[in-house]
Amino acid sequence: MPTWQQLKLLPRILTITEKKILSIFLLLIFFSSLLLSWHWFDRNTNIVPATGSEYSEGIVGRPETTQPLLAHKPAELDLVALTYRGLFKHDETGTLVTDLANDWKLSADKKTYQITLRPDLYWSDGKNITSNDIVFTFESLRNETLQSPLAKIFQNITIKNTNDKTIEITLAQPYSAFLKTLTFGIIPSHIWKNISLNDWRNSKYNIEAIGSGPFRFQSFTETRQGKISSYNLEPNPFSHTNKPYLNKITLRFYDDVNSGLEALKQGVIDGLGGITPSSINQLNSEKTNILTLNLPQYTALFYNINSTSILQKREIRQALDQSINRKKIILNTLDGHAEPLSNPFDLNEQNSGTKIEQLLTKTGWQKKDGLLVNKDDTILDITLTATNDPEQARVANSIADEWKALGAKVTIELISNANLWQDVLANKKYQILLATEVIGSDFDLYPFWHSSQAGQFGSNLAIFKNYEADQILELTHQTNDQADKAKKYQRLLEIFNEEIPASFLYQENYNYAIIKNVKSTTPKIIDQPSDRFINIENWYRNTERKWK
Repeated sequence: MPTWQQLKLLPRILTITEKKILSIFLLLIFFSSLLLSWHWFDRNTNIVPATGSEYSEGIVGRPETTQPLLAHKPAELDLVALTYRGLFKHDETGTLVTDLANDWKLSADKKTYQITLRPDLYWSDGKNITSNDIVFTFESLRNETLQSPLAKIFQNITIKNTNDKTIEITLAQPYSAFLKTLTFGIIPSHIWKNISLNDWRNSKYNIEAIGSGPFRFQSFTETRQGKISSYNLEPNPFSHTNKPYLNKITLRFYDDVNSGLEALKQGVIDGLGGITPSSINQLNSEKTNILTLNLPQYTALFYNINSTSILQKREIRQALDQSINRKKIILNTLDGHAEPLSNPFDLNEQNSGTKIEQLLTKTGWQKKDGLLVNKDDTILDITLTATNDPEQARVANSIADEWKALGAKVTIELISNANLWQDVLANKKYQILLATEVIGSDFDLYPFWHSSQAGQFGSNLAIFKNYEADQILELTHQTNDQADKAKKYQRLLEIFNEEIPASFLYQENYNYAIIKNVKSTTPKIIDQPSDRFINIENWYRNTERKWK
């Protein structure tokens, strides 16, 4: 074995060729050692998510509240999903699981639910969450002053707390799907009890959320007009679930889809939900993933018969309905990315095949100089309202063209998402509304068609009122038996065909664009758009290796 002193003399002894051979040999040994070391390290470690980095998402529409009892706009529900928790939640498979609740029991008569809270619950300001908060939340949402969208769901219940961690909720009648209604956010009584209900919307906590969600409020920015333009969130250190990997989430709000798409293409945001099929081709597929989520929803034309005497005639509504070529609309305006519907149940049944001309003649309408007029020379003049979203605008124009060919005078009213919620939907200021309703996986149509939901902020967009339909909706609202629900819905379909409160057009999936270096655990099936944030704690961008 040569000594170190002898090895140092090698360069003097070796020829140039021998030196090259030795250098190559040493390099092979070096790189082979590196490769073997890497293989050993790779076999004995795993790539796992690491904390750090930020995520920014664009949202169409601007929130006016983050308070769960007041929220009804999609942008507001997104904020609620990130900052608040309910007693129960849906996991990534769509299964109902406990959230703030630890466990529950149901009485023998199936009317009383005893719900126990987790022992380690805190608000994002560090205060304890107790049963008093649950009782306060229920009592508040039922107060008429608040006009909460949730009020009517919980009118006929009684609630009390038996200790700091246990509540009892008693129903007037058994309702097998009741636990599914308990996914809305619980609010902190120590924040809201000292604020008059009339002042809730003006309170700073209406925007600066104190919740129990995975993230908590950090800051927000406003436009010159005082509208929220961005909302910053940080991990909630008091959350009972694992700390999120993301250090910060920023939600940026836009008035229309095109503005959001432009921000995504320029790298201002990392994700954008609810994009149209025709917009997908505008995005760079090498940088962006398109997640197609199954969202139970339908797009329809809702007839407000209180807005004009013309729409009060069933035959007019039926003629308008039958003149719509759904497949043509889907092909020409949605690039074929939708399924045609003639009813909200997709039962493949059509309205009566009565000729459109016969329907119009029956009610005294005839064409004169290309326009439909009645015996008083009144023109069949209608207004179709839709958002200024490019897809909706194209659909609205396509429908208007078909109605014009029929002889109707059609005015299209395109409005922003903000005005849709504030002015149009809240006060039902429309004649015919093109809109999409998200009905959820349990297919409960009660919130959308029961007469109790026809008032301000209600989701009964057709202002539909029918006693027999109400009874069917009440029965189906109380059952989880899908076969029984479908059987009862058959009769409801017959009523819809008799009344024509709406023209059901098509069903689309929910398209969610997100850049590829953001690893999300978004579920494939969601009940509402904000469910895309289920398991947001597990989203990440950074990774690290850990020993097995």
